[in-house]
Amino acid sequence: MSFEPLRRTGGRVILDTDIGPDCDDAGALVILAEGAKRYGFEIAAVINCTSNPWGEGAADALLAFCGVSGVPLGRFMSRPFLEDCCRYNRAVTETYSPRFRAGRLRAEHSAELYKSALLASGDGETVVVTIGQFNALAEIAEAEPALCRRKIRAVVSMAGSADPTLREYNVICDPAAARTVVRTLDVPFYFSPFELGEPLVAGFDPQDDRRDALRDAYRFYTEGAMRRSSWDLTAADFAVNGTGEVYGLSEPFRLDVADDGTFRPAYRPDGNARFLTNRIGVEALIARMDALLAGAGAN
Repeated sequence: MSFEPLRRTGGRVILDTDIGPDCDDAGALVILAEGAKRYGFEIAAVINCTSNPWGEGAADALLAFCGVSGVPLGRFMSRPFLEDCCRYNRAVTETYSPRFRAGRLRAEHSAELYKSALLASGDGETVVVTIGQFNALAEIAEAEPALCRRKIRAVVSMAGSADPTLREYNVICDPAAARTVVRTLDVPFYFSPFELGEPLVAGFDPQDDRRDALRDAYRFYTEGAMRRSSWDLTAADFAVNGTGEVYGLSEPFRLDVADDGTFRPAYRPDGNARFLTNRIGVEALIARMDALLAGAGAN
């Protein structure tokens, strides 16, 4: 079981993000947008898996920062979910979102956008990258399991941990949704675990006074420190570039999710899930994340 990265396969990607509770979502979205520009794959949708309306506005601002336009935006609307996370996304939306400033910012229901984006995809053409909770993906997986299994070739997720005692945020916010996804979707899963991204404290120099959607996301979230662990960035980087010198993969496993949100991997040759690993060391991967962020932007 190996992953063919977007830079080689092209095709389509759906980004599913809780863009608000942390600023590493902003960095991950930018890495994906820059990859789409460079390698020609399509960002078919950005799904805000929270019910906070400032999430899709921040996504619009970050896409515009990268010079990417016209990406459909969705929001989870089935129930209130993480709707009070406004540490940076409201300010970024109000300052930098072209559609918000023109009064044209609209979000579709996440399940409806997932369905339309998958229907427009060829079979096995779409990679889903989740860097938030699994509630939006679980909803469409339950509603349209056959469609999801036919159209999705892989799910790349920042979620969970190889440590069976560690309860990771993206899972514990809705363990039932994570369990639904891994039980319903019989597709390859690639998990960037908590311990991979936690030591990768990357971003910008605190003295960097340039103002744009990406830097302000890091600036406002970190209260000026400008650096943050790179959990979500590793998932986006892997989706674009795959394995090689930078990332390795664990042995395959079948996954279940416990009620407390911990992962329960059962390692076996026919497993459909693997954990990402770091092949180049912490300092080298921090330098890579810094360079990916510093090189982003339309100009």
